[in-house]
Amino acid sequence: GEYQFQREMKKIHATITAGFVTIEDKVNSVLYNNHKGINNAGYLQFDKKFHKLSFSLGLRGEYYSIDTTKSYSNFNDKIGTKDYKTPVIFRTGLNYELFKATWLRTSYGQGFRYPTIGEKYIETNVGSVFIYPNDSLQPETGWSAEFGIKQGIKIGNWLGYIDVAGFYTRYKNMMEFTFGQYGTIIDPLHEYGLGFQSQNIGNATISGIDASIVGRGKLGPFTMNVLAGFTAMNPVDDNTDSLYNELKSPPFSKFLKYRSQYMAKADVELVYKKYALGISYRYTSFVKAVDSAFVDSLLSPAFKSVELWRQQHPYGDFFIDGRFSYEVNNYSKIAFICKNVFNRVAMIRPGDIAPPRSFVLQYTLSF
Repeated sequence: GEYQFQREMKKIHATITAGFVTIEDKVNSVLYNNHKGINNAGYLQFDKKFHKLSFSLGLRGEYYSIDTTKSYSNFNDKIGTKDYKTPVIFRTGLNYELFKATWLRTSYGQGFRYPTIGEKYIETNVGSVFIYPNDSLQPETGWSAEFGIKQGIKIGNWLGYIDVAGFYTRYKNMMEFTFGQYGTIIDPLHEYGLGFQSQNIGNATISGIDASIVGRGKLGPFTMNVLAGFTAMNPVDDNTDSLYNELKSPPFSKFLKYRSQYMAKADVELVYKKYALGISYRYTSFVKAVDSAFVDSLLSPAFKSVELWRQQHPYGDFFIDGRFSYEVNNYSKIAFICKNVFNRVAMIRPGDIAPPRSFVLQYTLSF
């Protein structure tokens, strides 16, 4: 349930938004057992416009409990080690029209994420891979800052914009599934007690650049829509725990596990009267750091094939999708969609095999 109040103050060109949210979860599960969760939150945001400058400031406080475990929004360096708590987190942002069709923006925001019921209590296995619960898992905090520029462009009958932004994010007490010995040697799940468990791994920093271009124009009798984007990031593991870093592959890698450094996407669509033909491209670079279990084949001989695959695909992988649609009238459209056109066998992360080629016939009705 959520209640929201909004008041627009036209005389000062400002808007106030406030509200509260309450969510109750009841889980009955073989994998998680039975649990009850409650999440209450209150928020307040102020937006103000000064001619070419827009300003925003927001505050939010949260309370969350799973069974008897309670958590509040707080931003301490080490959760639970100080007597005081910061009851709210905040975000702020500025947007300034520098020139005609040129906008500058900057923002800062804090974040607070609670462990999910799955992360805390899941107990299962997928083949020879065992997942252990961790009821002592603590929330993670973080903050993120961004600075970007958006430039509108017009070339002949082509209209669009280019957007480039730099971002910097810091995490504290980050949660991540990690390989280790979380059971005993006589563990009923596994003879050695080895497997994965969600752990608070420490601190991390993710910085990078994101760029995108959007455009529309005429190409003879066709209308062409273009969307393209590229992200380059540096996901750094700031953790100083030697055992945690030693269990990585490669050992003591400064990269966070299971992250891609580069991602790219592009979508081109040609429209002729009521017909449209589109194609999209997605690329994800090679995941540099993984748990050493996938390399050393500690859990299963099948893991050896995972590492062999990684060695054979050191440059990442890509997918191409296609679609064709016909606009029946102003309210309905029929589309034929083909995902993974070339039926590429790809594994972006160890053990996560991408879906094979699929066909979808879609009818859309809008009112």
